[in-house]
Amino acid sequence: MATDNKSSIINLLPAVLSNANSEANQTYPPGIYSDQYNVVTSLLISALVKTYPIGLDMLRPFIKTYKHAVQNGYFVLPEDYRNMLGASINSRNDGMAECSDEDPVVIDNEQEVKLATLKAGCRSRPIEFLSETEWDYRTTSTYKFPTFTNPIGCFFGSEKFKVCPFDIGVVELRYVRNEDIGVLGYLNQPDDTYIVNPLTTKEVGWTSAAFDKLYTAMTSLYASYTRDPSLTNWSQLLQQQGIL
Repeated sequence: MATDNKSSIINLLPAVLSNANSEANQTYPPGIYSDQYNVVTSLLISALVKTYPIGLDMLRPFIKTYKHAVQNGYFVLPEDYRNMLGASINSRNDGMAECSDEDPVVIDNEQEVKLATLKAGCRSRPIEFLSETEWDYRTTSTYKFPTFTNPIGCFFGSEKFKVCPFDIGVVELRYVRNEDIGVLGYLNQPDDTYIVNPLTTKEVGWTSAAFDKLYTAMTSLYASYTRDPSLTNWSQLLQQQGIL
C-alpha cells in the first residue's frame, strides 16, 4: 500500500490527530473517523463536479470515459456512473466515419504524411442535454432540429439517456464514477489505543492533490466530534492565513 499519498485514509489520520497532540485512541474511534472520511469524500466530489474543470487535479482519480454503442436511440449508463461531465459523438475529419486507431495507413512520401495527419484528426461534437419539454420541442422543430453537428440528449429514467439524431452509432461519455467506501483497518491494543492495520484498510482513491481540502474538512469534523472549539478556530486561522 502506498505510503506517500498524503490524502490516504491512513496518512490523513495522524495529520488530523496531530492538531490536538493526540495519539490514535478511543477519543476518535476508527469507525467514526471512517464515516467522516466517507462523508467528506462524497461532499467534496459533488462540489468538484459543480466547479469542473476547476479542481480537475483533485477529481481526476474518479473520472472515467465510456464509449458504447447507441441502441434504439438510447445510451445505457455504466454501472459505476455517478455524475456526468460531458458526452460527445466523435468522427474523423474525412467524414462521419467513427474515429479508430485500427485502420492501417500506408505512407510513402511527405505529401501523404500531411494528408494522413489531416485525416487522422477527430472532430468531437458535444451532446447538448435538454429537459423533456425542450427535447419534445427540438425533435419536432422544422428549423432547430438536431443534427450530427449539434446533437442533443435527454435523460429518460436514471439509467439511460436518449440521443438524437437517432442514427448516432457511438457515444463517448465522460463521467465521475461512484467512489469506493473507505475503511480504516485497525487492531485494538491493551491500553485502549489502536494501531492501523493496512491489510484490512480500504482506500477511497484520493491522491495528494486533495490533501488541503480533506485535511481542513476532517479537522473541522474532528473538532466538532470532540467538542473542541479552539481546534475549530485553529483550522479557521490556518485558512485565513492561506496555509490550507
